[in-house]
Amino acid sequence: MKITKTIYVVGFVVIGLAVGCSGVKFASSPMNMPLPRNIAKRSVWEDTGILKYRLDGLVAHVLVAKGDGTYKRKQQLLKDGCQLDQVAIDGGNVYQSKIDSRVVGDANLSVPILGFANKLQADQAMEVVINDTMMIFIESKDIPVDKLMAEAEKPNPDKLDRFWVQAVMLTQVVKRLHTKIEAGTTVIGATFGANGQLYNESGVFHSDPKITMLLVNIDDFSKGFREKKYAKDGIVDTAGTRYKSGEIERALTDSTIAKAIRIDIKSL
Repeated sequence: MKITKTIYVVGFVVIGLAVGCSGVKFASSPMNMPLPRNIAKRSVWEDTGILKYRLDGLVAHVLVAKGDGTYKRKQQLLKDGCQLDQVAIDGGNVYQSKIDSRVVGDANLSVPILGFANKLQADQAMEVVINDTMMIFIESKDIPVDKLMAEAEKPNPDKLDRFWVQAVMLTQVVKRLHTKIEAGTTVIGATFGANGQLYNESGVFHSDPKITMLLVNIDDFSKGFREKKYAKDGIVDTAGTRYKSGEIERALTDSTIAKAIRIDIKSL
């Protein structure tokens, strides 16, 4: 990932673009770098207050839509013998870029973790750094395929979304707001150039913890196995069948969804 260094201007200076103006010159910084796939596929839950230090209270659980925009946490489905290890992540930077409101289009279309970019004004840009600090992740070899298929067979007359949480991360999103300025303006603070414009730090800084998740759509996941889409040796059953890791990973790829999500606190 290419990370552009921001030049910090100390004291009051007169700035200009790289062409024609006197003063400090700024080369154009790249904007709206694409998110890595493992970030773009994450769902986001804004409320970290309850589970911030107990991610095992969410991972491997079934989440069922309630019809009012929230989800209810239900039972935890784990493969027999699977141990949940909460890991502290040192140096967990997963994304760093300067962005504007266009970031939610093109390569980053409908990415929940960048949802705040919709609120950026035309004259605003933001420096964003995303770091993972804590994680519990269930590897594909430990996916409880039989239990997920059994869950998918349970009656669902209202066709409500049913998800299984494969991974939970405590993620820190650091945002520093910049505002467009004219060449020749006297400024103080971090300043950069991009797309022929100059942006200066506005003094607005946020560091927000979020819970990010890999959510597997239970019905989509099991459908491929029932239809022999992933099973090379015939349809799989629920009586101790061994699944090939490649088939499980393909099923996960096809059924992992990304959305902003709210969980009913009373179900935790």
